[in-house]
Amino acid sequence: MTSYIFGKDITRKFYPLEDNEPINLVSQAPAIYLFEDQPTMEAARSGTGAMAAAIEYWTESATSPYPRTYTIPAIPDPDPESGSYKCLGYWEAVNYIVQTSGQVQTKLRQFEVEQAKATETVPGTTYTTLAAIYPAISGYVSDNSVLTGFINAAEAELKLEFRSYGIDWGDVSSLKDFNYAIAYRAIQFFSESQIVEADDKFAIRAEIYSKKYDKILADLKIKYDSDGDGIAESTKEAGGAIIGYR
Repeated sequence: MTSYIFGKDITRKFYPLEDNEPINLVSQAPAIYLFEDQPTMEAARSGTGAMAAAIEYWTESATSPYPRTYTIPAIPDPDPESGSYKCLGYWEAVNYIVQTSGQVQTKLRQFEVEQAKATETVPGTTYTTLAAIYPAISGYVSDNSVLTGFINAAEAELKLEFRSYGIDWGDVSSLKDFNYAIAYRAIQFFSESQIVEADDKFAIRAEIYSKKYDKILADLKIKYDSDGDGIAESTKEAGGAIIGYR
């Protein structure tokens, strides 16, 4: 589930579907209401008890999947002086029509808003990191943005792996420790993208860096703040938490 932070405008998207395929709604002014608690359908349609006036504008795209994009004004932290981390659920009611002069339909959705997190370090992996580990890579890729794309994919995968074990990226205290793990994964992804035959040099290199990735994670510990009090009181063996299931 996507989370948002207190004190910042929230951009939301609405994708209408028919038989699980995107449909392009008619141009319209929706009525979108925000609630602190799950409203009744009557309240969701009328806006009774909503936190603010209805949102009646969204941008419309004529290109599939036809997103309707709108902004919810920033929700203030309900207890800004509290030192503890908080994450609260809010409900939105989207009232819309599918066709001109059609019946108003209502979609209820919940989303979470949390206190902003901050980290003391970042992994810091760049294309120069990859070149330092595997110098020949610059001979295959002249556009550094391509390598940055592989780094971003490797970091995104690691974030998802953390999350699958209940660890938020923003709670980890020493993300710089994962600099080379991300680099190894990025080189693996690059090598996989170059494979022509199952046993060619790129396939062999992808396997080598996959093992390097597993090895470095097995040697690392993840220190993280599990309760949001600013102290990294929890430690997990990265090898057991992240790669133990493979």
